[in-house]
Amino acid sequence: MSKFFRSAAVFTFGHLFAAFVMIGDCVDRCSDHDNAGILH
Repeated sequence: MSKFFRSAAVFTFGHLFAAFVMIGDCVDRCSDHDNAGILH
């Protein structure tokens, strides 16, 4: 069972990390193209 939980945790953290990277990349692009961006 511990192996299953470990793989599940790695899977979840991997997706969270990928989501943060995608969001950061989008924010960088938005700030590069438009100083106002989508957050203001």
